[in-house]
Amino acid sequence: MPIYDVFISYRRSDGAELAAVVANALRAKGLSVFFDTEEIKSGEDFTLRIENALRQAPNYLLIATPDVFKFRTNEKDWVLEEMKI
Repeated sequence: MPIYDVFISYRRSDGAELAAVVANALRAKGLSVFFDTEEIKSGEDFTLRIENALRQAPNYLLIATPDVFKFRTNEKDWVLEEMKI
């Protein structure tokens, strides 16, 4: 499993496009980036991959779009969970 320089956290509803642009810009600078849609393969344990990547990456980057702080109460809120780790 690779070790990442940066873990990108974002709300998919309004931050996915910006997160992808930021991930590509960081990679262009030579950094290893954990961006869930590109790093987690079908069939992998999503929760375990997120937790491991968060613990490995020394840098946590939150893409703070308007929806990111609209925490969910009726389902698991991944942004909030990532902030806790």
